[in-house]
Amino acid sequence: MTYTEEQYNEVLRKTAAELQQLHADYGSQIAALTAERDAHAKTIADFLAADDAGKARMLADAAKTEAEKERDAAQAEFDAAQAAADEAKAKLDALK
Repeated sequence: MTYTEEQYNEVLRKTAAELQQLHADYGSQIAALTAERDAHAKTIADFLAADDAGKARMLADAAKTEAEKERDAAQAEFDAAQAAADEAKAKLDALK
């Protein structure tokens, strides 16, 4: 079977498009892997730089479930709101 020049050019265009798509896909995969690697490197660097108490805290945080992390975040929000309310009350009391 022989190809016409038009068929040959169509195969080349199709192959080039497929290669470009593969290149784009690999590029995005490489970017995601690089970002993940950098995040792991930062975690390791932070761990190595931390003192013993900091290391224990980091390990404890890593062992927490998602629900515990959400609860801790909600507690931190509540504590911040409570501190702001206490400060506002102190200002109000000072004006009396």
